[in-house]
Amino acid sequence: MIKSSFKSGDRKEYQSIKRRLIIENDDRIFNIRDVYGIGTQLNIPVVFDNLHHEANPCDGERDEFIWIERCRSTWREQDGPQKIHYSQQAKQKKKGYHSDTIDIERFMAFYEALDREDIDIMLEVKDKNLSCVKCIHCTTEDLSFDALQMEWDRYKYSILERSPVVYAELTEMIGKRDGLTPVTFYKLIQQGLENMGDIESHTEAMLLVWECINREASEKEWQAFHKRLERYRQQKASPGTVKSFLKKLAEKYAMDHLLHSYYFFL
Repeated sequence: MIKSSFKSGDRKEYQSIKRRLIIENDDRIFNIRDVYGIGTQLNIPVVFDNLHHEANPCDGERDEFIWIERCRSTWREQDGPQKIHYSQQAKQKKKGYHSDTIDIERFMAFYEALDREDIDIMLEVKDKNLSCVKCIHCTTEDLSFDALQMEWDRYKYSILERSPVVYAELTEMIGKRDGLTPVTFYKLIQQGLENMGDIESHTEAMLLVWECINREASEKEWQAFHKRLERYRQQKASPGTVKSFLKKLAEKYAMDHLLHSYYFFL
């Protein structure tokens, strides 16, 4: 039995803190059974964390959906919708380490098995909003093609830089506006970003970005860009040197479509 050591004069402050308190299972010590017991005893909402459950399961009951449903009973109306934490194990990292991005096929399998619309899924992932937008788009019924077009405009330079093959495939599918689902789109994006690219693909992306800036740039800037590009092609400078210069020009000439893309950030 958990007993409070608060004095009567502290009761009001204790209740104020308790109203804001939620607890979750961790990846080493307190498994979901432990936390669920504490939550029900103290009348505190319990957040189920799927990756922590994988790393630190409770004996005999590994089924995450059973525990998500049990934790539902700890959430009252005044607490808002039930919340869970969702993440995926990073490859070749220690147990419990969050992945860089959300693998969309694995997420969709989890989402469809969950089969609930009254729950908030909070993603824990290194690329943060990129995975959030990805998952929102893939779980939105009848997502407009324009939404995917906007995403492609943000990703396309980074995909060309890393995988011209995926770039060509997505360019064709976007152009046809047919047969491209959100899941297919993000699977290809993920496939493209898993590559590092090479000097030729990096150069191709740099030149495509430069085409957008060239109509505004001065002759001096043209020379400065091509000098940096040639140094990179001769492996005398890093790709970041060229990209940093392009970013400064994009800022100078208010090239919003470039600045809103992911090219300078991925």
